[in-house]
Amino acid sequence: MNDILKIELKIADVEPITLKIDRAEERVYRKAAELINNTWADLRQVHKNKSSHYVLALAALATAEVYYRKSGQIEAQGRMIDDFEKQLDELLLKVE
Repeated sequence: MNDILKIELKIADVEPITLKIDRAEERVYRKAAELINNTWADLRQVHKNKSSHYVLALAALATAEVYYRKSGQIEAQGRMIDDFEKQLDELLLKVE
């Protein structure tokens, strides 16, 4: 059974966004909107003379930057785990 939920998210000072999502995903979307709104509010304090949309673009860029840095870290960790497993396999084969 597909449990679809219609939610409305308010991001920055733009019109609310209405989405249809899996009910199980609601927390993810709300936390994502909260992150963007918090980043936007913090940046508004720093860039008081810039337009709201300019600051929202900065918030989007900051969010994407964190995403790509974390993605790179996860990929590097995956490679490290693969290398570790290979070394462990080699050690175990020597013992047997």
